[in-house]
Order: sequence, then structure tokens, then C-alpha cells
Amino acid sequence: MITRLLSGQISANWTIIKKALYEAHPPGLPMTEDVMANVLETALKDHLQVFVMHESDFEKNTSSIQAIAITAIIIEPVTKVKTLLIYSLYGIEGEEKNWKEGYTYLSKFAKSKGCVNISAYSEVPAVWKMVQGLGGSTNTRYITLEV
Repeated sequence: MITRLLSGQISANWTIIKKALYEAHPPGLPMTEDVMANVLETALKDHLQVFVMHESDFEKNTSSIQAIAITAIIIEPVTKVKTLLIYSLYGIEGEEKNWKEGYTYLSKFAKSKGCVNISAYSEVPAVWKMVQGLGGSTNTRYITLEV
């Protein structure tokens, strides 16, 4: 099951979300306490979205987190085209059905917000392979130079 967290749920689960972000943050970004505070503030203002993939056991009233995705709707400044950027993806261990479920969920969310595509940064070859398996392109390189 995938759930989009509301601001109160983000605050309540910030320790777990913060750990996931430290483990799977965008390449080239320093993960300082100030940066983390900015991410939290941005998420609480609903400028970032936090999605959690989890399994629930209703009989035991428990839930276990399998993955956390942090996304942002980016508007390209020249064309004004909207893209759902996967800012961070943490925890999915390669089960194809989970990747497909996550992609389907995020795709529906992106369409509902007027986005034309989903994009992400990744340095992980296994992620590239899964994206290709979903029909996506991994040909474009995001280039960074330190200033």
C-alpha cells in the first residue's frame, strides 16, 4: 500500500524520513542540519510530497515501511512544463512488483497535478535498469561542477 503523508504525519515520522533522506539524497547536495531543516519546512508547506510504501497488518494494528519517496513538482522556467521530480527514493529492494506499483501510483499523482513526466537523479545502476524495464530513458546525464 502507498500513502501520501500529510504534514502532521511528516512531522510525526520525521526521524525515519530524515534517515531515508540521508541514505538516498540527490547527488552533490550536502546533507547538513540546515538542509534537512529546509527539506522539513518545504514538506510541511506542501512544496514537497512524501509517499510511504508500507505493509499493514490490521489484526496486529502494525505497519512496516518498505520505501519512502520524496517528490517535488518542478516547473521548467522557459516552457512552464511540469515534471514530478523524485527527489529521494529509499528502501525498495528491487522487487519488480513494488517498483511497478510505485511508478503507477506516482504516475497517477503526477497526471493529477498536470505533470507531463516523472524524472529523477540516480547514480545507482540497478535503478537505471529498473527504469529502463518500466519503459523509461536513462540516456540523459545531469552534469554538476563545483563552484
